[in-house]
Amino acid sequence: MSSSLIEYLSSVAALFTSVGYSPNPDGSSGNVKGFFERWESWKDGKRQPASIAYQVASCSNVTVQTNTMVKRVLFEAKKAVGVEATDGYGNTLVFKSTEVIVSAGTFRSAQLLLVSGIGPTETLQTHSIPIVHENPHVGANLHDHLVVPLYWKLKIPNSAEGSPAFQGTAYQIGLPGDYLAFYHDPEVAIAAKAEGASEEEVQFLANEKVCHTEVLINYGAAGLGTTQLKSDGMTVTTMIVDMIPISRGTITIASSDISFCCL
Repeated sequence: MSSSLIEYLSSVAALFTSVGYSPNPDGSSGNVKGFFERWESWKDGKRQPASIAYQVASCSNVTVQTNTMVKRVLFEAKKAVGVEATDGYGNTLVFKSTEVIVSAGTFRSAQLLLVSGIGPTETLQTHSIPIVHENPHVGANLHDHLVVPLYWKLKIPNSAEGSPAFQGTAYQIGLPGDYLAFYHDPEVAIAAKAEGASEEEVQFLANEKVCHTEVLINYGAAGLGTTQLKSDGMTVTTMIVDMIPISRGTITIASSDISFCCL
């Protein structure tokens, strides 16, 4: 590591310290409070989801079906015995198994369960879906963290992605950044109580081990705003992430047809 880079990282660390963050020697210890070096699961400039990292495609006991959408889970009484799917040409496919694992993401998992007959009775009856198992919790308790990106123009040119200084291969692996910073704000629990949060929620938010926000800096344009910004060596992004939202929502289906997304 060059002396100039060491000096720069030290200055960034000093900046986080000056605004109230403490150094965290190990961000993977289970305690993320403070700031620590950022890492991501990348290889050769590409993200490494679990299926890639564990080379699932080359496993002899795994068959990967591409261009395939699951339409519903198949049941014998209340036991899941397989799935009905469709390929990219409209053909119906049936896969049988002794075990079915639904892992289709936040929206599609709820949708798949509902169109398969698992969910609130009223919802299933509205769409004439035979009830396999009544469960009012399917599609309920939806929550997610909010990310707010802010874009900044630098005074010093060629200090971000898009400049010649950021063309090395090391800068092309993952997003260009250095630290992650997590913060516990005592005012959050006070504000939540004033806004009518339950005592259980207030106590949880007041726990000093709970971090309410994450801050990261990308030395380039990142997020939805990148469609309107150029990689000009003059733009950086700060991202503020709400880690502990207490608001909750719901998701339901617009049709019994899996081709339609959710509401």
